[in-house]
Amino acid sequence: MTTAVETEVKKHAPTFTADEFVSACRAYGGEPKVRRIVDAASAFDNVDDAIAALGDAVATLEDMSNRGKIYTPDKTHDWGGLSASAIADTLLGRRANTSTIRKSASAVGKT
Repeated sequence: MTTAVETEVKKHAPTFTADEFVSACRAYGGEPKVRRIVDAASAFDNVDDAIAALGDAVATLEDMSNRGKIYTPDKTHDWGGLSASAIADTLLGRRANTSTIRKSASAVGKT
């Protein structure tokens, strides 16, 4: 016969299984792109704020891509003579050499 205490303990026992734990860890760690998204989103108060910030940044870069064809930034951050449009396309992952451009874009305003 089960006592009242045993019944109460069972009500609050974890229902999460080892298989579920492994699955959750794989969901986070299995795909590097997913891991980077989760890590970046964790800097915000909630997922909705992270999604809003992502949307704002992508919209701004899309605008720069569409309207920045004739503007070439100065050589302060080693843009390699690229137009603002080409830089935006690179930051959005549409061109090669993304690491150099992303490093340069991150440095703007810090020197």
